[in-house]
Amino acid sequence: MKKDHPDSLKISHLIKLGRLYYDLNPKQGLDYVLLADSLAGQSGVLSLRAKIIPLIANLYMAQGEYQKALEYDIKALQWSEYQNDDRGIAFAYNNLGTDYMEMDNYGKAYEYFNRSLEKSTEIEDSLLIAVGLHNIGTVFKVQKNYDQALQYINDSRAISKSIDDIEGEAYSLQELGEIAALMGNLDIAINYLWKSLSISEENDFAQLLPFTQVEIANLYVKMGDLKKALEHCQKGLLLHENWGNKAGMAEALLVLGKIYQAHGQDQKADSVLQKGLPLAIASDTKEEEAKIYYELYELALQDEDYQQALHYFESFHITEDSILNMAQNTAINKLHAQYEFEEKDREIASQMNKIHREEFLRNVLVVILALFGFLIINLYRSGKKRKKIHEQLLAHQAAIEKQSSELEEVNRLKDKFFSIISHDLRSPINSLHSMMDLLESEHLSQKELTGLLPRIKRRISHAKSLLDNLLEWALLQMNKINVKKEIIVLRDLVEQNIGMLKDFNDKSIEIKNEIDISYKVMADPNMIDLIFRNLISNALKFSNEGGEIKIEAEKEKGFLTVAILDNGIGLDSDSIEKLFNNRTHYSRRGTANEKGTGLGLKLCKEFVEKNGGEIWAEINKGGGSTFKFTLPSA
Repeated sequence: MKKDHPDSLKISHLIKLGRLYYDLNPKQGLDYVLLADSLAGQSGVLSLRAKIIPLIANLYMAQGEYQKALEYDIKALQWSEYQNDDRGIAFAYNNLGTDYMEMDNYGKAYEYFNRSLEKSTEIEDSLLIAVGLHNIGTVFKVQKNYDQALQYINDSRAISKSIDDIEGEAYSLQELGEIAALMGNLDIAINYLWKSLSISEENDFAQLLPFTQVEIANLYVKMGDLKKALEHCQKGLLLHENWGNKAGMAEALLVLGKIYQAHGQDQKADSVLQKGLPLAIASDTKEEEAKIYYELYELALQDEDYQQALHYFESFHITEDSILNMAQNTAINKLHAQYEFEEKDREIASQMNKIHREEFLRNVLVVILALFGFLIINLYRSGKKRKKIHEQLLAHQAAIEKQSSELEEVNRLKDKFFSIISHDLRSPINSLHSMMDLLESEHLSQKELTGLLPRIKRRISHAKSLLDNLLEWALLQMNKINVKKEIIVLRDLVEQNIGMLKDFNDKSIEIKNEIDISYKVMADPNMIDLIFRNLISNALKFSNEGGEIKIEAEKEKGFLTVAILDNGIGLDSDSIEKLFNNRTHYSRRGTANEKGTGLGLKLCKEFVEKNGGEIWAEINKGGGSTFKFTLPSA
């Protein structure tokens, strides 16, 4: 009889301790299991190492050490493949997908989740199939493909219910809540999350509990209930701290920072965000890192610490770029298309095998001939189906290539914008600097200073307007602008802009506000203010000395159509086509050689459309041009 190695009992005991401490104290559990792995390696007890390695990976995952978890999950896959353990292989694929998912590498995550699902389907393991469907749904969620995400999560939930998988139900409810929140259905989202929390508390699902608490806190922040948000966030943070989960702690501290900021406690907000930043960096969770940089940037702006704000914004932009990598999206789309294509191939192959089996069973000539005809017809249909699938795949690839081409065009436009911006901002700053040098050297008389001031004022105004437009454009690109609609009296808003622009109207241009005082719209006031500011500024820029600008509005089918008319140098049909095109850059100088960037009109278009309207330009018969846009009437 073969005797066990003398260390086997000690190693098994350490493994049991590691599992016991998994929910209580993952860090302590990891110490026990690492010691077990060391002893197993020294003693050559390979069968026990196969059990230890996946457990080490899970304990690293529980603490948010995703890079370490990835290292051991790769070893776990190698062990499972060596032992021809199909279930272990499926588990390892799933865990590798989870590691990549937590590190924001969604392309790799999708690839491994699909491999896990294929292997689980092959061995008919319902639990692992449910897990695979769930995890693929989470990838589609972060890619904002909510319809696909809901389909996968609901399929996973149905399987969990059929096999009485209560933990799977809790995870599915959590995901459904997050998706509902992302789609703006906050009441539905909170209902799902509360159900998930209730199941986790009843069954002591310690790994899920802190994430649910923090997600509920985040949702309460959006709903404006800061007291409940603080309560749940502190509970989630404490649970993450007990687990030693750095990534979870970073997420909780981010939400806590938002809560303090909403309370007006900026110092506390800055303090907790500063604690969260190194945790996010250490756990390699780029999404949380980017969000924390952005919150710190906003705090620095409020404190008017512009140098620090710039540092945080640059860090945010760099981190965000690493996440929003279009190549990953393309990889996912290609993988998805390839996966569906292979599925269709398997279906066709299955049908063909069935036909061949039937053919061998028939021994009558007439039946054989009939079957042969049937086979020919089906082959023809299968060929057509295969051709159709192939055409769909080619069309999908063409769409991907088109998107890639469009992205390149947008990047070129972005580079052009920043080139213009750097030039236009440098000019007024250099003018100010030169004037200060002259003042210091006392070479500038009072009369000369008085003559220069209007010019300097115009340049500074241009720079301020450019900065305002740039900030709004940057926020638009990052999807950070939310539309907050309210009732606006249009005449009053126009009057404010005319008053503000009066100091910069040095061409004696008359501006007439002919909008009826009773005309009101339902829109975001900040966005509409920027639209009027840009359009009136443009009309001033392209009007001649002593010209006239009219601002009118009229009602039509639940909308107000606003018109800004000038009798200046006007436009031609080619120019009108380029004005609002996001893929091309168009700008020209005004009648007094004023500079433009072409950014203002693009912002106007974005903001008008976000408020449910349209914008266009027309050529006036008597000279000049008219810019019109529509808004929903209040």
